[in-house]
Amino acid sequence: MRLQHLAVLLAATLFSIASTSPISARTIAWPDGCDYTAHDPRVTPLPDLCAAAIDALDWAKLPKRKNGWPRCDPDLSGGFRDENGWPRMLWPDGGRSHVRLVPLGGERFLMEIRCDTALYNVVNIYVLYDESRRPVRAEFLWFRGYRMENETAVEEVTPYVWARSFNPKTRELVALAKYRGMGDCGEFSRYVLRGDEFVLTEFRAKVLCDGSQIYRLRGTRKYDVRPGVAQPSPSWQRYFPPQP
Repeated sequence: MRLQHLAVLLAATLFSIASTSPISARTIAWPDGCDYTAHDPRVTPLPDLCAAAIDALDWAKLPKRKNGWPRCDPDLSGGFRDENGWPRMLWPDGGRSHVRLVPLGGERFLMEIRCDTALYNVVNIYVLYDESRRPVRAEFLWFRGYRMENETAVEEVTPYVWARSFNPKTRELVALAKYRGMGDCGEFSRYVLRGDEFVLTEFRAKVLCDGSQIYRLRGTRKYDVRPGVAQPSPSWQRYFPPQP
């Protein structure tokens, strides 16, 4: 009888743990999938955990950008909630927010946040959101790469990326900063997400804007700033990895 009592007590304990433990999300749509108020707390607390993790990001740690502009400072830098408790939106564009959460598998997501947009370039930052850790964590990702200064490739570490596309299957992110709209000069970087960091695998640049060797974006119009897959140009000088 005592063994049966212990078995019942153990089963009740396990059921209690299972019913209160968060269930990992497979997809997160911004903002409702990561929102304090967009769910029934009796179902799963995951949106609370996600919102709390993003609220905990220290936006003051982001440096000012090279051009002297302020650090990335979307509405989220003031907290995930506004003064009325509603989710903050970033750069509203036709009712859509420039925030995307890409599932990486293993209870992890890559959060892509638009910081700035120009006529033919966009600047993003990236956050790794991890539900496999307790407490759930969100952390800024930093990129080791290069920028051209006086025709010299200078190494830098920055959270800001001239991003064009991220492929969740290959974990590859391509970035292209065009010096002018036609794309005949600029800087191209390719990264691969390995573990908890993006690793640079290629950097090319062309500083002379002479109307030749134009970079093309597959799947987009030539002057479109929407994400597209940049095609590596063998005519642009490769600075990393070094030429043999």
